[in-house]
Amino acid sequence: LDIVDMALRPHSPIYHFRGVLPYKYDPKAECRQWLAVLANELDNDDIALLQQCFGVSLLINLPQKMLLMIGVPRSSKGLIATVWKFLVGPENTAMLRTRYLAERFGLSRLLHKKLLYGADVESDFLSADGAFVVKQITGQDAIVPEYKHSNVVPASQVITGFPVVTANSRLKIRFQGDKGAYAERIIVL
Repeated sequence: LDIVDMALRPHSPIYHFRGVLPYKYDPKAECRQWLAVLANELDNDDIALLQQCFGVSLLINLPQKMLLMIGVPRSSKGLIATVWKFLVGPENTAMLRTRYLAERFGLSRLLHKKLLYGADVESDFLSADGAFVVKQITGQDAIVPEYKHSNVVPASQVITGFPVVTANSRLKIRFQGDKGAYAERIIVL
């Protein structure tokens, strides 16, 4: 969908979209049950923000952001994330595990994914040893991934997936002098 003239155009690599979703676009479709869930848990501004985040994850993580959905258990965080995973597709989703990001082979599975999902993480998720890599991902720093069973040294690549994290408690962040960068990159719902 071209947002300038609202014309539906065929899939093309010039639109920077990394996949075709297995859903037929219906401009008249209504999602009353979904909207009711969102309205029950979020205010209108947060719903609009979540919609923008969904859209960004379908393209490329251009705005250098990550989303933290933090709240009490059973507040629909997991449901929202599940719908998100179905929307982008399981083949376009990778589990985000900060403890392993700095280890060998920890990054290769994140390449070419649209959604990087940390589900029900512990409070130390952003203070674990590999958490600094999340800052590199949101900063769109080129990273050299290492692959199992391969002696090829690949070129540096930007991991463009949109990081989404759900948690039931506040997260501790190890800033390491980068408080400003984190403050600019983290969206909290």
